[in-house]
Amino acid sequence: MEFIHGTRFDEWLKNAAPVSPENGFRITKAIADTIRLCHDHQIGHRDLKPTNIILKNGEIDEPYILDFGISFDSMQTVMLTKNGEMFWNEFIILPECQDLGGNHRDLRSDITALVGVFFSCLTKKPPIMLRDAQNRGPHQRCEDAVRTLLRRWKRASD
Repeated sequence: MEFIHGTRFDEWLKNAAPVSPENGFRITKAIADTIRLCHDHQIGHRDLKPTNIILKNGEIDEPYILDFGISFDSMQTVMLTKNGEMFWNEFIILPECQDLGGNHRDLRSDITALVGVFFSCLTKKPPIMLRDAQNRGPHQRCEDAVRTLLRRWKRASD
């Protein structure tokens, strides 16, 4: 296994965030490339968060994802989480992680956490804090509000 000399992403975020949308995109895309490679092989990380990412030599274009301890693959026969067992990470709590039926294998979890990483780059806040004035999470907001936000974001990035 390669030793990766670098900076833990959570520590980097404390000092560098908020970053420009361009740099946030560069970091997120580089992480997304690794996630895509994993997903192409039906491997889900399930615990993507800034503490599980290291920037090789402190470079934002070289993030490495660490700690595949609760990951899964489609050929896996040993269940790392059992029926009735919940797991979570302090960065983002996803519904499938709290599913007492044991349905904890969902590649979409990594995508949602990746969006959380991008959000943290831009705001210096973890996505677990994403609440509006009515205490609703992003997935609970109406589509019009989301469209408006996306239009503003697109204009800001143009």
